[in-house]
Amino acid sequence: MTKKRIIRILKWFFGIVVGIVLLITGALYYFKDEIIGMVLDEVNAHLKAKVQVEHVDIAFWSSFPNLSVDFNHVFIQDTYEYATSKDTLFYSDKIRLRFNPMDIWREEYRLKRIDIYPGTLQLKVDDNGKPNYDILKETSDTTATEFEFDLQKVNIDNLRFSYTNRQINHRYATDLITTELEGKFAEKVFTVHAKCSQIVRETRSGRVNFVSGKAVDMDINLAIDQNKGTLDIPLTTIYIAKLPFQFSGFLSPDNMKFSIEAKKLALTDVANNFSMKEVEHVKKYSGTGTVNFHLLIEDSRKDDIPVAVDCEFGVKNGKLIEPTQNIRISDLSLNGKYTNNNGKGNEYLLLNDIHFQTKTGPFRGNLKVSEFNAPRFEGKADGNLDLAAVHLLFPVPTVDKLGGNLVVNTTFNVQSIPKENGKTTYHILQCEGGVELVNNFVQLIDDRRYFHSINGAVFLKNNDVGVNGLSVKLGNSDLNLNGMFTNLIGYFKEESKLQATMDVQSTAIRVEDLGTTSKEVQKQTNAPRAYVLPQLIEGKLKLAVGKLSYEGHTFEQIQGNLLLSDRTLSFNDIKFKTSGANVAGSVKIKEQSEEYFQTVSTLSSSNIQLKTLMKDWNNFTQTVIRDEHISGQAAASLYLDAPFDLRSGANFKHVKADLQLKIENGRLKGVEAFKDIVESLKTPAAKLVLGSGNIKSLGDKLSDLKFETLENTLTIRDGVITIPEMKINSSALNIETRGTHTFDNKIDYRFSFRLRDLKEKKTSEFGDIVDDNTGMIVYLRMFGTIDNPQFEWDKDSKVADRKAYIEQEKQTVKSMLKSDLGLFKKDTTVQHYQEVKRPKEILEVQYGEDKQQTEEFEQEKKKKDSKLNNFLKKMEQEDKSRKKVELEFE
Repeated sequence: MTKKRIIRILKWFFGIVVGIVLLITGALYYFKDEIIGMVLDEVNAHLKAKVQVEHVDIAFWSSFPNLSVDFNHVFIQDTYEYATSKDTLFYSDKIRLRFNPMDIWREEYRLKRIDIYPGTLQLKVDDNGKPNYDILKETSDTTATEFEFDLQKVNIDNLRFSYTNRQINHRYATDLITTELEGKFAEKVFTVHAKCSQIVRETRSGRVNFVSGKAVDMDINLAIDQNKGTLDIPLTTIYIAKLPFQFSGFLSPDNMKFSIEAKKLALTDVANNFSMKEVEHVKKYSGTGTVNFHLLIEDSRKDDIPVAVDCEFGVKNGKLIEPTQNIRISDLSLNGKYTNNNGKGNEYLLLNDIHFQTKTGPFRGNLKVSEFNAPRFEGKADGNLDLAAVHLLFPVPTVDKLGGNLVVNTTFNVQSIPKENGKTTYHILQCEGGVELVNNFVQLIDDRRYFHSINGAVFLKNNDVGVNGLSVKLGNSDLNLNGMFTNLIGYFKEESKLQATMDVQSTAIRVEDLGTTSKEVQKQTNAPRAYVLPQLIEGKLKLAVGKLSYEGHTFEQIQGNLLLSDRTLSFNDIKFKTSGANVAGSVKIKEQSEEYFQTVSTLSSSNIQLKTLMKDWNNFTQTVIRDEHISGQAAASLYLDAPFDLRSGANFKHVKADLQLKIENGRLKGVEAFKDIVESLKTPAAKLVLGSGNIKSLGDKLSDLKFETLENTLTIRDGVITIPEMKINSSALNIETRGTHTFDNKIDYRFSFRLRDLKEKKTSEFGDIVDDNTGMIVYLRMFGTIDNPQFEWDKDSKVADRKAYIEQEKQTVKSMLKSDLGLFKKDTTVQHYQEVKRPKEILEVQYGEDKQQTEEFEQEKKKKDSKLNNFLKKMEQEDKSRKKVELEFE
């Protein structure tokens, strides 16, 4: 066969194939509407409920060799009269009905297979026993149609199924991972082979959930008789959590009965497969003992008689060993029973004759759980409990780690009451006995806090709880409690407040240890906010804390009284030590909303070491004056009103504060800002006015500035620190200053000093030359930001000072006229003149020892100096001073 002939045959072959494909595709397109219409008519003929379908399409090549009708995004609403579009009976992304294409060609529509893709099916029965799944029409029409039901296979993938029966208050929910049903569904009597792999999410009665998160696998046959309306499941094996159970069932129009039973299951298998923790690296439990289980579900199919559920189970001769923690439980036995007593509200779970032995000793007890809508727990516990062993037998879903020894002897009867807001309150009907904790530890799931070394005794007497030497450690923190809690019953019922009277002692508390997550994690995950301080607890606590630290700040020797009420902490007469200083006062912290606090503090200290304070508080997050620049001792009195967010910190824009500060023996050495001031003066104009030598002298003096006393009151409002005008009398020169400094480091400072202070102290042949506070005053302004300060001559301050000086001189003249001449007598604003004592130079000339002549000379001089002469001399002196001050420069 030649190459050309092979190529010709291939062309014909592929041409025929393409032709067939095009022919089939064209035929499907031509008959599409007819096929879809036929299927929809047949579906609507058998369903009561309205079916909403977003899109219907024909597919052949994706379901080859079958032809399929695809219903996309199918929704069926509940059949209840009050149901809305949010009440879903059934939803699926896609339902595919498969047909034989040759049957379609012969206009015979025989349904062969149904595929159901991801979706949900929610079956419900209301309080009156009415279901929401009554969607099939009852019809006696025997007219033949072109549509035939020849179903042989049903495939279901990823369907979320739930059944809620409010008549008996039961709910079952499962995820059907894969389900295959095969059988001749069109026949009257047939057998369905069912294979199913699912995850049980919930098996609940009332508020009590029995099994969740367990895998169930089954491969069973169902005998169906449509003539009699029966379904029979012969005894077969199913696997629950990989354990074999015998399953059988029968369903007819008159009754229903299903049974699940297991005899002599190995206790180790039950413990390994029903553990709440699915951790691969944990070694399997070893031991001996057997478990028996029998569940029976019956229904008479009458509306006035609900479904009856009874279950019995027990453990005999049990022994378990957990190798990783060396937990050993021996002599384990218990008998259990559950029944709903044929009615909602009558169910109960009973655990009788609980007995086991651990390394801490024997334990006996019993427990009854009833009223599942508001579960009541009543029972008795007596003996030593190894909490790790208890957590092994009865794991609590919210607890990750639990251990230690618990010596218990109590009788209890407690009922949990659900509320509309989703919370639960507790009604304590009886609670008596005592509990002793020995080296306990606990850690909750998704909680970084690990509480350990829990020791102490708790005494229970219904409405009161006594705590004796209860100690606990958390990270680097520890706590010791002694006292009483009263009104316990009213507190758990949320009817009244719990009263606490407690002595609280601690050697160290680290605030960062107390949070369930770090501040960074809360910000990243945007975790929901919750109140930190309780609303229904009132307490009187006596505090004695050795050390408390928060974000690098340390407070020591804390003593005082704490009042807790209405989410408010009031520290009265609190004393503590920080940065070597003794501090006393009061602090009030109120949680105004979730994790948002308002703090009001009144504190004072008289022995603050500035260098230590600046170093311990990280120089208050500024770099102008650091701990290596400053020294001295201070006394301070602080009033602080500040909002505080537990996640973001203090809200500085809304801080209000008044700080009275007095610094003694202060010293500023090597401050860079002072160097910037000196550099700003090294301009030609400044050198001309001040002189280069004077500028250099200023720099030398500011490099090491000492002052005996500095006193002022600083205020904080709207994010601005305001420093009122104050005088700094230092070893270098006397400076008057004022200014503002914002929390975002914007500054505006004003300085003034006398030019003659820059010069070295001069002397004459008659002694030291004393400053008479006259001479030219230099005004400077530093503004901008702390990282990039700007400097200029402060003309505004100079003008303001000159106006103030002139006004003062006017008042002085009026005072002198009032005192000497009797003017302005009726003006109460004018005060009598008080002569300012100024230092004077006294020239003494000795002519001999004639004292009598000297005394006569002095008396004669005093007579000549009348009040008017003194006044004229004063005016002359003030006029000279004013002329000197009015010297201006640019």
